[in-house]
Amino acid sequence: MEKSILKLPVSAPRDITPKEPNAMDVTKIYSDDPNWIGPPVQFESFALPSFPVGALPEILARMTESVADVTQTAEDAAGTALLAMMSASAARKFFTALVDGEGWKEKNNLYTIIAMPSGERKSAVFGHVAKPIIEFERRIEDAAFRSEHGIKVQRYISDDVTPQALIQQLCENDERIALLSTEGGLFENLNYKHYGNQAKLDVFLRAFTGDRMTVDRKNAPKIILNDPTLTISIFVQPSVLQHLPERYTGQGFMGRFLYVIAPSRRGNRDIAIKSIPADLFQAYRELIFNIMMFEPDEPVALSLSNEAFNKFQELRASFEPRLRAGEELSHDFLGSWSDRLPGQVVRIASLLHITEYAMRGLPFNDASFNKQISETTMMNAITLGNYFIEHAKAAFGCFQSNQEIEDAKYLLEVLKRKKIRLYKRQKLWSIVKGKFHVADKFDNALVVLADRGFIRADITKSLRGRNGMNIECHPILFSEETQSESPSKVGEAK
Repeated sequence: MEKSILKLPVSAPRDITPKEPNAMDVTKIYSDDPNWIGPPVQFESFALPSFPVGALPEILARMTESVADVTQTAEDAAGTALLAMMSASAARKFFTALVDGEGWKEKNNLYTIIAMPSGERKSAVFGHVAKPIIEFERRIEDAAFRSEHGIKVQRYISDDVTPQALIQQLCENDERIALLSTEGGLFENLNYKHYGNQAKLDVFLRAFTGDRMTVDRKNAPKIILNDPTLTISIFVQPSVLQHLPERYTGQGFMGRFLYVIAPSRRGNRDIAIKSIPADLFQAYRELIFNIMMFEPDEPVALSLSNEAFNKFQELRASFEPRLRAGEELSHDFLGSWSDRLPGQVVRIASLLHITEYAMRGLPFNDASFNKQISETTMMNAITLGNYFIEHAKAAFGCFQSNQEIEDAKYLLEVLKRKKIRLYKRQKLWSIVKGKFHVADKFDNALVVLADRGFIRADITKSLRGRNGMNIECHPILFSEETQSESPSKVGEAK
C-alpha cells in the first residue's frame, strides 16, 4: 500500500523500481525540493491537549463535564459529540458570510470522528448527548405538536446507511440529515464492492460543502440536491482508522473530519454510580429544541464582527506558513485536512454563536437576534481549532497500519544510530535486510519515513549509465560531527 503523496520530478527517469520481487514503487519517496523546510512528523506518542471545555457555552460546558463524569470517560468525547449535536440541530438553517456579496461563505455542519478503544462506554456518551434530538424526532410524529410549531414530519438522524440510501434520505428531508453512530458501519458500507469508488464518496464530499448534486437513476426519477447538508459524528475504535483504504484520504474525504483520539480512563475510573443533574439535562434539552424548532424559509446569513474578522485573519496569517512543503502539516493526509481548518473554525464559531442564543431562549426570527459573531466567540472557536490540530496529527499515525509504523520506526532508529547523511538505496538495504527479509517491506518503510519528512531521494546515474537512488536523511538525524559517506563509497543502487 503506497502512503506517500510526494511527487516524482518530471525530469527524473521512471525505470528505477528495485529488482527484488514484489517491491513496491519507491519512486513515491522522491522530492525535487532542494531545501529541507521544517521538522519531520515524529512517531512519538503525542502529548495530546485536554479538551478546552471553557471554550464552550455554559450549558455545553457543564454537559461535557457531567457526561464525562457519569460515564467516566474523557471530556474529549463528550465535548466533541456535543458540538456534533449542535451541528445536527442547526445544519442548513444558518451559514456564515465572511464578506459582503459573492465571496467566501461557510456552512455550519461538522464531520467528527471520536476514536475510543472497545469497552470505553462510547454508547453511553452517545446516548446522553443524542437523546434530545431523538426525542424531538419522535415528538414531531404528534400532529398536534407539528401544528402548534409549524413543523412537518421528517427524519433528523440516520445510522447504518448506504450511499444510495443516504441520497434518498437527503431528498426526503429538506436536504439535511445527521449520520450518528457508535460503530464504524459507514466505512464498512463504503468498502462494499457493489458500489463504485466515486459513487460511494460523492454524496459525502458534496454534502459537506453543499455542492449541487444530480443523480440519474435507471429505473426511477432523477434526484437533484441543490444544497445537501450532512452532519457526521461517529465513535470508532482506533483500529478502524488504521485499515481505511488510501483512496479515502486521496479524494479528501477524511480531510473533512475533525478528529479526537480520546484518552482512556480504564483502571482509574470512579466506580460510584452517578447521573446527570435533572435541571442541567432539561436545560440542554430545551437548548436543542429551541434550535430544532427554528425552520427558516432560507438559511440565515451570519457574519463576523470587525473584531472577530481580525482575529480570524490573524489565525490564517499564522497558520498559512505551516502548510508549506516540508512543514509537518503539509505531510500526506494532514495537507488535505489542514487546508480546511480555517473554514472549520468558522463553522465552529457559528455553532457557538447559535448555541449562546438558543440556551437563553432568544428567538432567531426577529430583529433581536444579533447575526454578528463576536470576537470572544471567534477566540473560543480558534481555541477549539488548535485543539483539533493536535488530535489530527495523532489521527495521521492511525492511518498507517501498526506493522508499517513499527517497520518505519526500526529503520529510523538505524538511520539515527548510523548518523550517515547520504545512502545508496542498495547499501541501506544491505544493512537492514536481516530485519525486513523482503524488499517490499523495506520500501514500504522508506515511503512512511518520506511521508513524515525524515528522508528524501533523488535519481543519479553511475559511470556505467545505470539509474540509481540516493537516500538523504533530514539534518535532524545527525549532528555536525556526523560521519558522511559519499555515493562512491556506499555502493550503487539497483
